[in-house]
Amino acid sequence: MRLAIVVLFAALLFGTDLKSQSSCSQFFPFEHFESMTYAHYDRRDRLESRHQWKVLELKRDGDRIEAEVALTIREPNGDILMTNSFTAYCEKDTYYIGLEGMHMNEFSDAFGEGMEMEISGSDLSIPDNISVGDRLPDAQMEARITSPIPMTINMEITDRTVDEKSEVTTPAGTFEAYKISQENMVRAVIRSRSQSVEYYSPRYGMIRSETMNRRGRLQGYSQLEEVVEK
Repeated sequence: MRLAIVVLFAALLFGTDLKSQSSCSQFFPFEHFESMTYAHYDRRDRLESRHQWKVLELKRDGDRIEAEVALTIREPNGDILMTNSFTAYCEKDTYYIGLEGMHMNEFSDAFGEGMEMEISGSDLSIPDNISVGDRLPDAQMEARITSPIPMTINMEITDRTVDEKSEVTTPAGTFEAYKISQENMVRAVIRSRSQSVEYYSPRYGMIRSETMNRRGRLQGYSQLEEVVEK
């Protein structure tokens, strides 16, 4: 009887410890990887750029884990097109990431290296307990570009829906992933609308994204190419 009590106590003790050390979100990748590289292609499968996320610092504060991430965008020949940084975090079983981390390629193509900006808005969020059919919160970003061409760009991500759970293959491997569809609107000199889908897999976060025009025709896609474990 004493042995049973000791075993039960140990199980509870170590089980609690393991839970406290586990990730605060299954989709938050920055605890596991030193860097992640995505390849971006146009609709004809031509490589346009590569984006590398590299974790600079990981901070823990209670149930919150925050990552400061360096972003480097390179042209197909390896030349640096743009560098930036962003913050992502997880809290209360939800992964949050700013649109500047997910959509900076849309700015780098237009402005390139030397672009300076101030960013505000709300983050994309991916809760742990998502199910097919769920509606997820909207996100928005305002980017005030001060150099080289002063202007303000607004981006909104709306109508986010979990469509399905399926197996997705990228150069980094094959993953079980949730497909999330959404509507995108960008307002700058003119206003443009598009549709996109993103695939999220436990431990890796986003592994693939696709952008379509308003008629649903593929315009380009990104996929996880390489990860470096910590």
